[in-house]
Amino acid sequence: YDYSNIIAKEALVLDLSGAIGTAAYAAPTILSFEANIIGKAAHAGFAPEDGINAIKTACEAIARLPQGHIDEVTTANIGIIEGGEGVNIVSPKVRVKGEIRSLNHEMAVKVAKTYKEVFGDATIQNGAKLEWSEQTDIKAYEVSTQEDIVKKYEKACKKADIEPVLIKTFGGSDNNVFCQYGIKGLVVANSMNQVHSTKEYADLYEVQKVVEIIAWMVRE
Repeated sequence: YDYSNIIAKEALVLDLSGAIGTAAYAAPTILSFEANIIGKAAHAGFAPEDGINAIKTACEAIARLPQGHIDEVTTANIGIIEGGEGVNIVSPKVRVKGEIRSLNHEMAVKVAKTYKEVFGDATIQNGAKLEWSEQTDIKAYEVSTQEDIVKKYEKACKKADIEPVLIKTFGGSDNNVFCQYGIKGLVVANSMNQVHSTKEYADLYEVQKVVEIIAWMVRE
């Protein structure tokens, strides 16, 4: 998008679960990756030694990699493994996909580098080949709690008899992009409860309070 068309320098993004009044002033880099390991097919019964098992290679790499919480601001996850051609075939290829999140962009990049190196070492040791790709889906940001948008939001919450709560989130939103273009923003809780589940719901009272907060800020 051509951000020269936008004159606003502040934003409220309605895209957060949690109690009404909660607002996120920081969010992570989300870096996704894909490791394609190319081995060599062979008959698993007659000549397994002639093959290079891509699944075995991937498993050796994955077993060496940290997952879950890497530190207080960083997580990593392998979420998809696809491969194999048959139970009687030494697997010639496998695809591994995952993501890394961190409130520190440089840390996300560092973990991704480690992942690539570990997959690379495993393929070399097994005589396989690695095809690696990664992309930064969104980049981390942190808005100072002293910014005007934060002070306005806190005041608006109090006008609506809601207690403002400022947090850091591990979820991404449009605000990640806005911040890259000099637009200071908050991601605001907007009655998304039990989000991304079959029990997700919104509460009419909460929605009304969000509208009051937004309306007051627009008028202001």
